[in-house]
Amino acid sequence: NLNIFLNWYLDEYGNKQIQRIGTTDINEYLLHRKRKGLSPNTVSINLRNVRTFFKWCVKVNYLTESPFTSDIEIPSYKRRSDENVPDNDDWKRIYDFTEKSLDFKPIKNGERQKWDWFNENWWFRYMVWILLNMGMRIGEVRLMKWKKGKTDTTTKRKSFVYLNKDLTEMFIYFKGSDGTLTIPPKVQKVLKELKKRNGKEEYVFQSPKTSEPLDKSVINKSFRKYMVGLGLVDDEEKSLYTPHSLRHSF
Repeated sequence: NLNIFLNWYLDEYGNKQIQRIGTTDINEYLLHRKRKGLSPNTVSINLRNVRTFFKWCVKVNYLTESPFTSDIEIPSYKRRSDENVPDNDDWKRIYDFTEKSLDFKPIKNGERQKWDWFNENWWFRYMVWILLNMGMRIGEVRLMKWKKGKTDTTTKRKSFVYLNKDLTEMFIYFKGSDGTLTIPPKVQKVLKELKKRNGKEEYVFQSPKTSEPLDKSVINKSFRKYMVGLGLVDDEEKSLYTPHSLRHSF
């Protein structure tokens, strides 16, 4: 987001001292983003990042005051109407079934065929369990490695996630932000089981065909199938939720 602003400013005004950036310039940037036909949510995120940057400039004494004043009206961020979030009952249905599935036994009779895919894709239940207990983005879970890679550095733009040796913490660098998450005991137990199964691979959830993280489309397709199996669908029998819905609910 900051690079978008920087590139626009350099094109518009050239390379100047940061002290010369004024409130009028930032308002021009706001209008520029709106003219591109971007959604209010996108423009809101663009401007909030710029505001944070200038606050930091003041904090470290690059500037005496921020040019990002209250005169700049950032569009309000609104949650999309199609972002369904599991309520208490739906959340419980997902959580309880996933928890029981960690010791999953093939279901007999008519139910068995319905959940055959679930038995075969053992990785999926573990992935959902992590989402339910840590509130992570599905992209973060997908990129998770057993240990830090040689090219995993915050000086580059590429996102990465890795676990510490005793599986009690994970370091996340995603979309330019970094942080450390403590792994709860329930998830530690699952990770230990996964490590016995595939600890020699680089990624926790690795594609057997490419040695890369599992493809997004495979994960999303499995999740839609999971929601249908649990009866969490709309009138057209389409999944009510996405993996990101679990993050919001968490």
